[in-house]
Amino acid sequence: MTAYAPCELWLRPPADTLERLERTLERASGRQATIFFRADDIGLPGRQLARMTDLFVRHDVPLALAVVPTWLPLRHTELKGMLAPGGALWCLHQHGFRHVNHEQGNPSGKKSEFGPARSAEAKQRDISRGRDILESYLAGRISPLFTPPWNRCDGEALDILAELCFRAVSRSAGAQPASPPKMMELAVNVDLHTRKEPTAQAALDALLNELEQSLATGLCGIMLHHQRTNRAALEFLDCLLVALKRAAGLRLAHPTDLIR
Repeated sequence: MTAYAPCELWLRPPADTLERLERTLERASGRQATIFFRADDIGLPGRQLARMTDLFVRHDVPLALAVVPTWLPLRHTELKGMLAPGGALWCLHQHGFRHVNHEQGNPSGKKSEFGPARSAEAKQRDISRGRDILESYLAGRISPLFTPPWNRCDGEALDILAELCFRAVSRSAGAQPASPPKMMELAVNVDLHTRKEPTAQAALDALLNELEQSLATGLCGIMLHHQRTNRAALEFLDCLLVALKRAAGLRLAHPTDLIR
């Protein structure tokens, strides 16, 4: 697997990071809002994933785990052992097929595994094969939720997901094209670990703004990437979980319960 560095925010976190988080959540206290967490690129166990999932177990907070199907067979027994303490906390679901970009020729430069460069037949084949792999290793534990790699897929892929009886898709808030009428959008609108701001201060400003704005909408989806975490990132996540649990009016939801 490729080694990923933490973003600038977690390499050089401002001294007042946790204090500003507390102030942001104090302003949100009393609002009625639902929060869920989604962790991407799951499949290969390791220390970073273990440390992150341990936080959710310790605080008894549900987490959607987006599993890349072709990664799962390599070390599935070890992964299942790592996740066992969390039991029903996890919302295991499909994260693409191979997590491979097929849009190298797209002038927009935007990556996608299920975009216009591929035929409908190829997209349907990979989505179906991915679902079969997950069911074979995690029988009875897979939710009818699909997270496309890079939070992106085309309308044709969305129609295929609906035909294959997926009930929800999780992408970035405002993602286009819109999903089919009977498919729910479980959007993420806060990015904790893959930020691209050039400075830590700019990244913290943007992150806290995302958090405050998403709580104001009533549904806050927080995206995680364990490969990009370090001690500072995990300390922030720990404090965030504590603060969200004690804030009046905020509900930490199991993603499966949000799927109609």
